[in-house]
Amino acid sequence: MFLWHEGMSGRGGNEISSCVFEALNSNPTVKRKLTIWSDNCVGQNKNKMLLFLWIYLTLTDKFDEINHKYLVSGHSFLSCDIDFAQIEKRKRVEKCEVPMDLVKLIVHATPNNPFIVTLLEPNNFYDFKKAADMYLNTGKLQISKCSWLKITKDKPGVVQTKTTFNELEAWSACKVIKKGVTVNTIKEMDLPSLVCENKNISVEKKKDLQQMLPFLKEENKEFFEKLIKLLQDSCSVGLVLVLILQAQSGSWSCKAIRSLGLGLSLVLSARPRPRLQDQDNFAHY
Repeated sequence: MFLWHEGMSGRGGNEISSCVFEALNSNPTVKRKLTIWSDNCVGQNKNKMLLFLWIYLTLTDKFDEINHKYLVSGHSFLSCDIDFAQIEKRKRVEKCEVPMDLVKLIVHATPNNPFIVTLLEPNNFYDFKKAADMYLNTGKLQISKCSWLKITKDKPGVVQTKTTFNELEAWSACKVIKKGVTVNTIKEMDLPSLVCENKNISVEKKKDLQQMLPFLKEENKEFFEKLIKLLQDSCSVGLVLVLILQAQSGSWSCKAIRSLGLGLSLVLSARPRPRLQDQDNFAHY
């Protein structure tokens, strides 16, 4: 399972794709076929960010075939839900203040078969959205209607889709690589890093964090003090940059303010990822 706090990054498609990429790199397998089951959450799973990752993995010869299957209504249970339930159960009897407390909680949630927890750093995150915007055109794919995506090495840049799991349904094929983009361009590219700084935080949340400090254990205060200082420093830098933009353009840009440093979410959050389990012919996520 992978862990990071909200002051580092969010829980969107870039982060989930980065987790899957990190998991596959840190758990190499000789299997050539990868099958992934997930829910239909657009922000995390059913998007062009994960789609780009699947294409990238086949083009770089990590797998010959990747199948991404989305749960259908009425059949939304995943085996990892049991793991999450065990963690929630343990959480009721333990108090967590800092990320390392969460690590200990997750590890001890199943003593007989403890989870392996990895704390991610900013350099573990990649900007798959940027890569997808540069190289893919998914307008005709209609991914929201798909229940099954298949990407194969022998059909580079082509996504095969089904709206059901019925074996009688014919595959639909859609070429998603943009015109002028070659397979070698994607194959040889360096994945762009995700900027994991200056995340959004409301004034109320910052105030709550500052008021919370006196009630924390002494050994845990340093973590939040550093985060709050980082927030204050990033706000100062953001304001300076926005003032420069204002001088150049003559107008304020709320979008620029948000992107330049007025947001850093500091509330702790864990986004655990299910363990990889290799079976006979598949590597299941």
